[in-house]
Amino acid sequence: MNLQSLKPLVAVFLVGCSTQNATHWPSPGESQSKAPVPSPAVAIDNPYESVDWAASLQIRSTTHIHITDQAGLNRAAKLGYRHLPISNYYPSAPYYPIDKIRAGQFRVKQDFGAVKTINGEPHYLAGPIYWNDVIMDKTTGWYDTLPEAQRKQLPFKVGDFIFKDIPPNVLFAPNAEHHAFANVGGRVHINAPGSFYSSGTFDARNVFRTFWGGGEYSYGTGLPWQTAFRMMLEQLFFADGGGITINHPHWSGEKDLPQSLIEEMLDFDERVLGIEVLNSGDWDLEMWDKLLRTGRRCLGFFVPDWAVQTDAPDAGGFNVLLVDAFTEHQCLRAYRRGAFFGSQFGSPDLVFHRILLDRQKLTIETSSKADITFVTDQDRVTVAEATRAVFEIPTNAQGLPAIKYVRVEAGDGHERIFSQPIRFGVKRAESR
Repeated sequence: MNLQSLKPLVAVFLVGCSTQNATHWPSPGESQSKAPVPSPAVAIDNPYESVDWAASLQIRSTTHIHITDQAGLNRAAKLGYRHLPISNYYPSAPYYPIDKIRAGQFRVKQDFGAVKTINGEPHYLAGPIYWNDVIMDKTTGWYDTLPEAQRKQLPFKVGDFIFKDIPPNVLFAPNAEHHAFANVGGRVHINAPGSFYSSGTFDARNVFRTFWGGGEYSYGTGLPWQTAFRMMLEQLFFADGGGITINHPHWSGEKDLPQSLIEEMLDFDERVLGIEVLNSGDWDLEMWDKLLRTGRRCLGFFVPDWAVQTDAPDAGGFNVLLVDAFTEHQCLRAYRRGAFFGSQFGSPDLVFHRILLDRQKLTIETSSKADITFVTDQDRVTVAEATRAVFEIPTNAQGLPAIKYVRVEAGDGHERIFSQPIRFGVKRAESR
């Protein structure tokens, strides 16, 4: 693992020692004119520490969006998305590069492998897999057992390009939504923005009996999530960009994913970045704060999922990336560093103009008046109808931060935006 890219995330400051563009924690009773007094170290994870707010571009992106045709792409561009790690599945393969994706290509040939049950045991078979040959093989195939409607569709053929009009002001990145892990329930869905890892097959509904009654291939990963996570991370496009997100922990009113499982996944590797806080109108702020109270790093992601593709009236879900340049690498680096904020609707009318932690004060500036709320593991404090608000970090008797984290929400009745958490007294999990 390349830890060089993670160094800006966690800074260690000595209480009473001032560092340029860094937090300064004066000791109790210390005058600002006095020399620094050596004190215990405080580790701070501030994802905005190196952001130049005056120069940074704000790029609307998202980590979980299904776009399967030109109409969906047109709608995403119209809504304001400018960076799209498209996350389709069946199979879970990156639509990347987007202008090379053709109808039916994964039915004719999938370059990646799949898990197949052989003599009752799962085995990973490396790709490529030529499905016409597999299904229609005279000895081992099952073509003759398929209904007539399915037999008429074979052999599969590659069709035309799906996306013929690529918006010139939109960047793309590899990504896919992975599921059907061997050791957890079916509600666990995972994205890997920036990764070329592919899994599963085209036949999620077993229409062509590739899953059961024929080929016995898993329609999803078919692997323990730990194994699949390693493969996702091994196939990252950039060593210092992208990672893994845990999708919709509160999914469509169903039972939440267990907090203990999410914690285990977050602890697996520092590149497991966080959870979806907003998924197409479904919120889980409660789980986000529960996880942050444990001291773990957990970024919050805001996504439309299928809403763009289905032409829902409210797509909902943007991650606004703060980048020095509009490149695929810079966008994925912003995700890794946490240098972005969430937006419900992606409106330019309400955005953060500054998130600055200096000395013991966190200063927030927004583009227009909003109710600005500071959320910590101890309390919620709101400043009403303001474009600027200052929050003094509470300290203990030793002058050290008395909170584990602070994150910021701002809303004006039409739009809501959410900072990533700034954490104090950071403990890092070992990567495995």
